[in-house]
Amino acid sequence: MAAGDAVSSTLNPPPQSHPYSHHAGQAERQGQRLRTVRSHKQNLLAQGMHGWELMEAMTTMSLEHRESMSRARHRCQSCWFDDMNCICHRIQELHARNRHILSSSSSSTSSSQLNYVVHVKLLLLMHPKEYLCAGNSAKLLRMLLPEQEHSNVTVQYYIFGKVDDVDKLAQEMMIDKSNTMILWPDKDALTVSQFLERQQHRRQQQSTGICFERDNSHSTINICNPTTTLIRAVVLNGTYTQARNMHTSLRKHLNPSTPLPVLVQLRPMNRSVFHRAHKNYGHAHQSQQQLQQQRQQCTADDDEKHVVVAHRVSTAEACGQLLLELGASSHILHSIIEGVIINNEALGRQDTLPKAQDG
Repeated sequence: MAAGDAVSSTLNPPPQSHPYSHHAGQAERQGQRLRTVRSHKQNLLAQGMHGWELMEAMTTMSLEHRESMSRARHRCQSCWFDDMNCICHRIQELHARNRHILSSSSSSTSSSQLNYVVHVKLLLLMHPKEYLCAGNSAKLLRMLLPEQEHSNVTVQYYIFGKVDDVDKLAQEMMIDKSNTMILWPDKDALTVSQFLERQQHRRQQQSTGICFERDNSHSTINICNPTTTLIRAVVLNGTYTQARNMHTSLRKHLNPSTPLPVLVQLRPMNRSVFHRAHKNYGHAHQSQQQLQQQRQQCTADDDEKHVVVAHRVSTAEACGQLLLELGASSHILHSIIEGVIINNEALGRQDTLPKAQDG
C-alpha cells in the first residue's frame, strides 16, 4: 500500500454501522406500532365502542400482532421457543417415558393410586402478556396431558381480553357451578379436601347417579357413576397481581347477582422449581437427587405430613398439585415438574425472550 493510500484510509475510514442503528430502528418500529394502536383506538371510540368491548378489541389486536411476530421469528407454535431451542422433542420423550411408568405400575399398584377419583376439566384463563412467551408454564399442560390419552383430564385455554373468550369461559363455568371451582388463595377459600367433602355430601343427598354435561354447542345428559363427577377448575395464569385483576374483572363482568363458583386453595408440599420463583434460571434447576426426594415426599399422604408452602408456584405445578389432591397418580405431578425444569433449561440457553412475567 502506498503512503498516500495509508494516509487517505486513516483520514477517511470506511463507513461503519452506527452502534445504535439497530436500537434506533427498533425504536422507530415501536413508535410506528404505537401510532397504529392509537389510531385504531380512536377509530373504535369514534364508532361508539367503550368499556369491556373496547378492551377486548384492543387486546385482540395486540394478540394478533404477537402471533405475527412469533411467526416472523420462526417460533415453535407449541412450545413458543425459537427453532434452535424448541423443547417439543424433549417433552414428547418425557411424556412417553412417564406413560410407560404409569402403564408398568398399573399391575402392582392399586387403582386408587393410579386413577383419578374424578374427571377434571382444567379451564386456564391466561393473561395476554403470557401468550406466546417461552417462559410460560401453562403451555406444557396440553403437551403433557394430551386429551386422546388422558380421557379423565382435559385442558381448555382462554385468553383474558380476547374477544368472547371470557364470555365462553363464563358459560363453561356456569354449566354445573356446584361442581366447579376457581383456584385462588383467598383467606376464605376451601381446601381441595373440603371441596371433595362437600361434593360427597351433595351426592349422598341425591337419589340418582345422573350427572349433567353440556358443551357450548348442545346439551346432553349422561348417566354416570357418582364417583366420576366432572369437576371444572378455573386456573388464573398470571403473576399474582395479574391473576388478582383477572379475578376481580370476572366478578365485575359477570352478572353481579350470579355468584362465582367456590374458591379453592392448594396445599403445596414442595418448593417450586419454576424459574421465576428464583433469582435466575440457573438457580431454578434441581439436581436428580433433589427431584428424587421430592418424588418420595409427594407419594406420602399430604394430610399426614407438614405442609411446606411454596414461595411461588407456576401454573403448571399448581395444576399438577390440584390433580394430585383430587386423586391423580403422583407420576402426573412429577412429569409436570420435569417439564418445567426442561423449560427452565431452554430459557437459560435462549438469549432473547419476549418479556414474560407470570407462570
